Amino acid sequence: MSPQRVQPPPRRLLLQILAGLVLPMLVAGCQEPEVQVGPSVAPVANPYPASDPIEQQIAALKGARVGTWYAPADYFSSAGYFHAGMTDVLQAETRGSAVALLKPIIAQGTTALPHLFVHLQDSQKTYLYIEHRGDFGVMSWAGDYDVGPSGPREKLVDPEIDSPRRHVITIGDLCFFAIGQIVNREFDTVRWVPTACIDLSSPTTIPALAARVAKDWSGLTPEAHRESLLADFRNGRESQAILRLAFYYPQTAEPLALEGLKRPINSGNAREQAEFIQSLSPLRSNEVDAQVYRIFHNIGDDHLDELWKQNDLAVACMERLIGKGHDAEFAAYCAAYAPPDEAGDDLRDIRRRLRKR
Repeated sequence: MSPQRVQPPPRRLLLQILAGLVLPMLVAGCQEPEVQVGPSVAPVANPYPASDPIEQQIAALKGARVGTWYAPADYFSSAGYFHAGMTDVLQAETRGSAVALLKPIIAQGTTALPHLFVHLQDSQKTYLYIEHRGDFGVMSWAGDYDVGPSGPREKLVDPEIDSPRRHVITIGDLCFFAIGQIVNREFDTVRWVPTACIDLSSPTTIPALAARVAKDWSGLTPEAHRESLLADFRNGRESQAILRLAFYYPQTAEPLALEGLKRPINSGNAREQAEFIQSLSPLRSNEVDAQVYRIFHNIGDDHLDELWKQNDLAVACMERLIGKGHDAEFAAYCAAYAPPDEAGDDLRDIRRRLRKR
């Protein structure tokens, strides 16, 4: 006697039917029509197998969720935040942040660039989106292209194009940003413009962006990459360039760091010097540590005109040197100079870190 097929309980069957009907409608409701601004550009054929490790890392960007834009060595810029969309409800098991997913790609430098170029027009959507709410301000397709220290941003689209209300971040958008982080260009898909305005620069929506990036940066060798960063260092993007030199080419960065740390500090350059010290975070060097400690030890002798400038400089020094033999001095400084208001948050954070050691 052949076994009889067991039917699911009626309630379970009803739920299965409802899921089959409702979930596809929800997914379709979350999807947005494809938009393209400007002339088309032929997509680049992908010569790399799906099994390639970098290809797998790029494919994983589809799972990107809430995160802050990333630059090398855990340095976070203020380029913008994105928010997880409704698809969280449907696939809540998928986890990951833009930071965590981009970090290993960006860390590979010029090795990752050919893969990123291939995916600039990859329109697969992530869980991240940006939208403009309310009637004040506007969100618009800007097509901003950062040419570097040599000139202002170029706009690669017609400013009269209709403004969107919402943009879902694509894999191509994240690749655009990752390329910028490697080559020291602000290739930001989303840029906040005062007041209450948002500029969008998506290579999957604006093909001219993808074409321009490939034209300017394809074939970049490590030697050419280092020379480009050195040129940026000398021509107005010192902190951004030394950060990347310290991360990718530490032997080149060390003498530049030591020279920069010996500059006299005054009220006019204290903030810039603090940023410079922070940008040296990837660089492991006893000589650099010694120069940073010298700066900290001399704080108070620089006659800075405002306490916040002194504290900014002190925090930059302490962040680098915590756990390297000076913690007692750092604790004493925090106790003496941490103000009672929110302006002292960085010093209070340093104090908390010291207490945990």
